[in-house]
Amino acid sequence: GFTLVETTIVLALIGFLTALLVGGSGPQLKNERLAGQVRVFADDLRQAQTHAYTVQTGTCAVGTCYWRGNLMTFTQQSATDPTEASYALSLLQGDDYSKYATATGQIMGITGSQAQQTKNMSGIHLTTITINGVAVAPGSEVNLAFMAPDGKGYACTALCDPVSNGLNNYSSAVIKFQLSDTATQLISYVTYDPATGSITITVS
Repeated sequence: GFTLVETTIVLALIGFLTALLVGGSGPQLKNERLAGQVRVFADDLRQAQTHAYTVQTGTCAVGTCYWRGNLMTFTQQSATDPTEASYALSLLQGDDYSKYATATGQIMGITGSQAQQTKNMSGIHLTTITINGVAVAPGSEVNLAFMAPDGKGYACTALCDPVSNGLNNYSSAVIKFQLSDTATQLISYVTYDPATGSITITVS
């Protein structure tokens, strides 16, 4: 059998190793949670872009309309905002795209939008949004529209309502999202570059 001293030493070693495993797994799990949420966020951007490559016809409130793209709406939060990050996806409707042959034809003739869904990110804040390197003010609403026929993106921070203004205030711009974990303050970035159509993730 084992002596009392030997048993005490073995139990102490087991307790020490367990404490190391538990202590080490906490930060790792939090890192994985942020990484998973950031991947979902980036994938949602890619899906909105991919689904905007084609013009589709559909039934609107009145008659038939053309679905010309996807609109994503974000709100920049402060670091202490109690709410978690969320963003909405809508379809953009407008005139038949064949009416417009200019380089900016993608954003011409848009007359409204139809809400599709809202995504929520548990424990994550959207703490900074920059457009062409300039940070928008906390609480500001930012729209990112992906338009047919090439899925190119256009961003807007003021007078962005497609119903009243169409996409007149939208422009091609690099848009960068800073996502932070509320518990650990870990940060990741998701960047969309309209020049290349790329959506990239950077971990800080």
